[in-house]
Amino acid sequence: MDEKLSRTEYLERTKDFWNSMLLVLPVMFFYQVSILAVANETNGVDFIWIIIVKLSEGPYKEYAIWVYLGFTGAIMLLMIVLSIVFRHKERFSWNYVLPLVGECTLYAIILGVVAVVVTRWVIEANPEMTVSPAEIGPFSILVISAGAGVYEEIVFRLVLFGGFLRIMKKGFEIPEVPAVVAAVVVSAALFSLAHYLGPEPFRLASFTFRFVAGAIFCILYALRGFAAAVYTHTIYDIVVLSLSQGE
Repeated sequence: MDEKLSRTEYLERTKDFWNSMLLVLPVMFFYQVSILAVANETNGVDFIWIIIVKLSEGPYKEYAIWVYLGFTGAIMLLMIVLSIVFRHKERFSWNYVLPLVGECTLYAIILGVVAVVVTRWVIEANPEMTVSPAEIGPFSILVISAGAGVYEEIVFRLVLFGGFLRIMKKGFEIPEVPAVVAAVVVSAALFSLAHYLGPEPFRLASFTFRFVAGAIFCILYALRGFAAAVYTHTIYDIVVLSLSQGE
């Protein structure tokens, strides 16, 4: 197989929905296992952990651990089964992971630069955000970033952006361009607003920055698939949280 064909194959297969889901499973599995060690660092849209916490606080608390173990085990089993099936069909390889990490590292750098530049251009202000509640260790940074990368991309890109776009195009027969623009705006706005559900006060600069970042994630999801969006989000958060510890 020549180099050009290999590159084409890599781009097509890492964007493929099921391959993309498989590539995300290791990140999700790492988060689900590691969150037990840093339970206070859960992601705000981690609906699985929210269910487990609710169960543990109610009359069915004895079932909470089984829900957790069942879900985590299902991730591992799915990862193994899909890997075997797809490799047998010669449509997947774990060799895609390292190139994807390199590719998404570049996207993460571009995302940060573009979001800052656009924020300064639109409202003439630097984004000031609360990126971490306190000094946190490297392991916690990895867990927080993995949780944000997986669950925020599931909610805001896979479900909201992808679902809203499909409804407008298929349900209301809205043309491609206005449907995509509307889906990007809705997803990016909700993504940005969700960050203010905690103690962080609303600021126009930080909202704009996150809105731009959310829009970029939507474009990345549409052009390169779910896995690329998850890995880019995860890597970006790792970099930002790591740099914030030195401030």
